[in-house]
Amino acid sequence: VTTQGAEIAQMQGWLASWYGVTKIPALSARDADMLRVLASRTGAAFEIAWMEEMIPHYRMAIMMAKHLLPVATHPE
Repeated sequence: VTTQGAEIAQMQGWLASWYGVTKIPALSARDADMLRVLASRTGAAFEIAWMEEMIPHYRMAIMMAKHLLPVATHPE
């Protein structure tokens, strides 16, 4: 939580300083559904559901980064 909070703050800072854009993350309907599912589980069932959600989330982030790095204007 601490690390990702810092990463979000860093990216918000880049948006503001580079482009004058302010972005506050909002919870999507899909994210809200996922949180409801996770809230209904405990123990191993919770951890399995969490990892089943996070693996594709991070996979998509890596895939997006690979496609977008060649066109990025800031090395960060």
